[in-house]
Amino acid sequence: RLPLHKRISPSFGGKPTDGVRQNLNAATELFQRPPATIGGLSRRLERPRESRSQLRSPTSKTYVNRSLSSTSLPVLADFVSSLYPLEEGDTRRTGRRRHPSAERFVKRFKANRVELANRLFRIFNEKVFEKRLPDDLSVVWNTRLLRTAGQCKYLRREVIPRVGEKTITRIAQIELSPKVCTSAERVRDTLLHEVCHAAVWILDGVNDGHGSRWRRWANRAMQVWPDIPVVSVCHAYTIETKFTYRCTGCGACINRHSKSIDTEKQICGRCRSRFELLINTPRGRMMRPSVAGTMDKRLLAHCAVRPQVQPSELNEKRRPAFADFVRENYRHIRQKPEIKTHADAMTELAAFLGICTYHMISSPVALRLSPLGVVSTAFLAPWTLRCVRPYQLSRIASLSSSTNTDNTEGTASDGAENKTCDQFRERISTGPGLGDFISASRYYSLEHPGRTIPSIRASPGERLRLPEWLKTDIPHGGNFAKLTKELRSLKLHTVCEEARCPNVGECWGGRSTAATATIMIMGDTCTRGCRFCSVKTSRAPPPLDPSEPLNTALAVSNWGVEYIVITTVDRDDLDDGGAGHIAETIRQIKEHKPSMLLECLVPDFRGNLESVAKVVDASPEVYAHNLETVESLQRSVRDYRAGYLQSLRTLEAAKEHDCRTSHSRRGTPPTLVTKSSLMLGLGEKDEEVLAALQDLRKAGVDCVTLGQYIQPTKRNLKVKEYIHPKKFDYWASVAKELGFLYAASGPLVRSSYRAGEFYIANIVKQRTCT
Repeated sequence: RLPLHKRISPSFGGKPTDGVRQNLNAATELFQRPPATIGGLSRRLERPRESRSQLRSPTSKTYVNRSLSSTSLPVLADFVSSLYPLEEGDTRRTGRRRHPSAERFVKRFKANRVELANRLFRIFNEKVFEKRLPDDLSVVWNTRLLRTAGQCKYLRREVIPRVGEKTITRIAQIELSPKVCTSAERVRDTLLHEVCHAAVWILDGVNDGHGSRWRRWANRAMQVWPDIPVVSVCHAYTIETKFTYRCTGCGACINRHSKSIDTEKQICGRCRSRFELLINTPRGRMMRPSVAGTMDKRLLAHCAVRPQVQPSELNEKRRPAFADFVRENYRHIRQKPEIKTHADAMTELAAFLGICTYHMISSPVALRLSPLGVVSTAFLAPWTLRCVRPYQLSRIASLSSSTNTDNTEGTASDGAENKTCDQFRERISTGPGLGDFISASRYYSLEHPGRTIPSIRASPGERLRLPEWLKTDIPHGGNFAKLTKELRSLKLHTVCEEARCPNVGECWGGRSTAATATIMIMGDTCTRGCRFCSVKTSRAPPPLDPSEPLNTALAVSNWGVEYIVITTVDRDDLDDGGAGHIAETIRQIKEHKPSMLLECLVPDFRGNLESVAKVVDASPEVYAHNLETVESLQRSVRDYRAGYLQSLRTLEAAKEHDCRTSHSRRGTPPTLVTKSSLMLGLGEKDEEVLAALQDLRKAGVDCVTLGQYIQPTKRNLKVKEYIHPKKFDYWASVAKELGFLYAASGPLVRSSYRAGEFYIANIVKQRTCT
């Protein structure tokens, strides 16, 4: 047989150069060796790095024509370097040939990804880390990783070889994301990145992040495989999702792997518009579900043709309904003699558009105006008046009254319109007036004038928006800023801020009376985690401040108020629950300002009646403890250490202790006023609320407050129902019938709300005088 270079050289048209002969001799030697050594000699066929610069110089002795070098045999890449995508598998373009064992991992990646990850780890451990990493290092696929390609968890394992001995072993667990690592190439690059993290933790014994040690291991890996992508700190993968929710207003997109957004309930946080669902195709296009459903599955998977929905249709903005309404009716409005300017015409059109809402017809375009500006009779329905706004009544009435005088030439249709206008005018005259629309009871119904709209109730999983009766002004004013600055200087906390009370602007603003704040002592961190409360929680809060009682007394004595509320967090880490600290604060306030009436809102002290007696002995005028909710919801609303019967027993014990001490020490009737509070809107039933009020009255409670629960943060309980103000008035009357001396009931009423302070102060003064 002839040598290989002699058989190939005639096709070149001349004698081969030294460079070509050197390449062909190497190829001849390669094919004469056993197949097992081909992979090891693959790098010998690659052109030396220094020869690349010589290729640019035609005068060099080793110059090789590019047309000749393109005929050299493709290089056989190793397994790690062969995991490139299928579209890069053309050997004429890449100059390399895929390793045979890597073919199935690239073509059938999803079925073999677990085996691929384990095989890559063994290769990395052998060639980069010299088998120093444990062979049983866990490489798992975590379906909950949606936005990151992988992560390395640092763990410690406690090993007890003998009794009394203990060693700590560092181990690691690598997790890969099946949603992001969607190809063999991504698995290789991501796993190499995470294995470098594992080496830093296990071999170097530190948590270095992407520091110098991690870079050292990454550089060592790049020396072994210089032809793969550089090991970077962050991946640049495009996360492929199945669905995209796009805002119809501003065009903002949210990518999701599943249909997790309800387009009927959730809206865009930027422009308050609705979302539309689009299906993502493998070629990066988006189409609506109605179009995707009509396409063949194979056609949809490969996207061989252009989808029926054009990009211009997906990117177009919806034309506002008011624009269509103006375009169709502007000419008729401008013909009216009283319309002088464009502003008058737009004002008139806006007034007519207010009649047409989703209560009446589907689109404002369906509302037509006759040439004289009269509402067309074909589109008026009996429930139209329900949508009319107060400022539109005068315009519609004047418009309907001038119909007969302006239209002198009548037809059969005009007569029908006049008859309808007479009925329309009669409805306006007999219907609700302007005062009915702007009064406090703005939820008036024409079908049932004596009935109000029921409370707003949430469906499962829905987050209700605040109704109108719960919206308050933003806190501002001189008193608000002054009080805030004073509290900060004295390092005092208030429940108004910690619990995000909606009445903080009213109580601190001091519009009608002196400003009032509810001081929260014993710190701003609670040991309990009630689901309705937004106060910070901790198992080990900071220790108590010994100077807090004096600072509190100095602060409230300079406010110029006669009634103050002192509340506390729960401190189950203290032996007495903080009762001694509360009692000392009360004594300091009484010492600095004896005339001040003081209400203390205290915890249940886990049922410790000695702590209750310690607070009562400090002589507060009002002893308050909140029941919070009905008995059936205690477990789901309050902390497990609280209880319905425990709270009732605390209130009853405070009353009994005051009775005993009054007769034994002072010989006077008891003066202590007890108070409690309930939150509504958590899913309670009316009979349960009534039972809770009856139990409070049996425990001797004198005052009760009922308010609407408002979710302070997204981490807290959702609101199940927004109670209507009329229902709160009903519960106030029920409480008075049960014998409570005072009952404050309203959507914004809180346990320390100042609306009831004056009445309670009068009760205390009357008992003191008697």
